[in-house]
Amino acid sequence: MELKRNFSKFEVLGIAFAIMGLLPSIASTLTFSIPAGPAGMVWGWFITSGFIFVVGLAMSDLGSAMPTAGGLYWWTHHFSASRYKNPLSFLVGYSNTLGLVGGLCSIDYGFALMLVSVVVLVTDGAFVPTNGIIYCVFLGCVISHGFVVMFASKVNIMGKMQTVFTIANLLLIAATFVVLPVGRKGERNSAKYVFTETANLTGWPSGWAFFLAWLSPIWTIGGFDSCVHISEEAKNASLAVPWGILGSIGLCWSLGFLCCIVIASCMSTDLESILNTPFGQPMAQIYYDAVGKKGAIIMMTFLFLTQWLMGISIPQVVKHGHFLVMEARLVWGRDKFVPGPFYTGKFSIPIAIVACIFLVFSTLLAMMPVTGPHVTLNCAVWGGALAYYFIDARKWFTGPKMTIDADQLTEEQERKMMEDRSLDVKKDSISGGKKDLEDIKASKRPEIGDV
Repeated sequence: MELKRNFSKFEVLGIAFAIMGLLPSIASTLTFSIPAGPAGMVWGWFITSGFIFVVGLAMSDLGSAMPTAGGLYWWTHHFSASRYKNPLSFLVGYSNTLGLVGGLCSIDYGFALMLVSVVVLVTDGAFVPTNGIIYCVFLGCVISHGFVVMFASKVNIMGKMQTVFTIANLLLIAATFVVLPVGRKGERNSAKYVFTETANLTGWPSGWAFFLAWLSPIWTIGGFDSCVHISEEAKNASLAVPWGILGSIGLCWSLGFLCCIVIASCMSTDLESILNTPFGQPMAQIYYDAVGKKGAIIMMTFLFLTQWLMGISIPQVVKHGHFLVMEARLVWGRDKFVPGPFYTGKFSIPIAIVACIFLVFSTLLAMMPVTGPHVTLNCAVWGGALAYYFIDARKWFTGPKMTIDADQLTEEQERKMMEDRSLDVKKDSISGGKKDLEDIKASKRPEIGDV
């Protein structure tokens, strides 16, 4: 399907930042960060965001060189050795799709908990939500997102909506930066407590508890690859995609660090009471302690509405598989890679190596439950996808195809991609006429009389 290029550079950044939903995401993952103490929450965010920025640099190299909505799925196929192309790209495609679906469910479940916490606040605890009630709220949220996205896509306003979502996120952050410090005036925690006090409210050793706090920024900032998924809807995608990736990560890195500092400065030092709050949401308790019932209701309402806006952006791009892409490029694809307008130059390979190491570590970390070691089912996704491929999909799956505007590629990029036989190049996105390699070269030769 040919997509209209409606998204500006800022709107590409906006869709990633909207999906990240900085403060709502931090609020949703406080159960990972608070158990490590305020220092674990603050420095865990800063360090992890730095590593994610390195991953973003590596992904920007690829996104600029080959801006395609298939992204990770297509790049894995392009860079892998011939015998591994199909199974690895199939694995990445399935895990990426399931990851995005899981991301939407995670966002909407967080919305349900936030909305229900407001009801608990309003009724002074008289309302006790059951799992069934929470599920119904979650289901209603999912359905509402489906209808809104279908309507917005039909009238071509999704790009403009990202600007609104970005502004809503920034306003919520600004409001929190004012409300919490003012509400806790005279009760704010010291800088020593914020930056040096650690804790361990997990079933793991203290050092690993600090690493578990990394799950908050990993979950929050992980949506940066949404910029890649909408590259075929972006104007000048080879520059818009890197801009969106690095801009959204940079914003979340800096603003998220400040958010964590403000929260750590203004929350109660009784961390267990925050985690076990009767409101069912730690951020609701933090707001309540700072500004009381009415203030907490207002702030949590603003919070769950912003969380709902996050969920609108996810279906537009329907993250895992980053490591396989990097590994394919490093092991098999160095000669196939042709840089785009954005390129990290001689640092490209070292950046990709560091990104690979971090991605392996973060994948293992995500398999570890906060309460302590036990068997998890995370590997079932990859194992199931590979089993499906070898049992049935290998009989019909031939790999991805990509359609892009030829004017965005250099001749060297076109040659490499078309040799790989996975590219349908379109010289004009309006006419939709496919061009073979010789046609493209001819179209780029200066005509007689050209100056």
